[in-house]
Amino acid sequence: MHELNVDVVCTIDQIDPAGWNTLCHGRSFVDHRWLRLAQAILVDHAPRYVLLRRQGRLEAAAICTIGRRFGNRSLQRRLGWVLRPFGWVRCSVPLSSEPGIVLAPGADSGQLVPALLSAVRPEKDPTSRRGRGHKGSVWGWVAFLLARFATMARGR
Repeated sequence: MHELNVDVVCTIDQIDPAGWNTLCHGRSFVDHRWLRLAQAILVDHAPRYVLLRRQGRLEAAAICTIGRRFGNRSLQRRLGWVLRPFGWVRCSVPLSSEPGIVLAPGADSGQLVPALLSAVRPEKDPTSRRGRGHKGSVWGWVAFLLARFATMARGR
């Protein structure tokens, strides 16, 4: 079995459109063009894409967004200071209700979902402002969300 390589990128433009669309296998609202549109029209949108590749081919991805504000004005006024330094992570497709985990057709989810979990350990965060991840980083929240997804996918 070949080793999985991990990349974290900040924009869909950093991902080859043909490779991404092959991974998505015609899934609505997940294709490269849709995600480019979402990035162009959403205000304060801070996407992160966690990519797993085997021999250069995309095998799995997590589509994440880092948020730094509450949608509710009252919550933002009272608790907005909590989100500013660390943010929160949502693992879903923007402008839709689609989940943000994408697996290649016929892929082994039992292998790839745990690999996504290990790929988002805080020390692997290349986008951290401090140049290294830390315990309170948003990537710790990504790991938590992916763990929840993996548990739900297994029916527990």
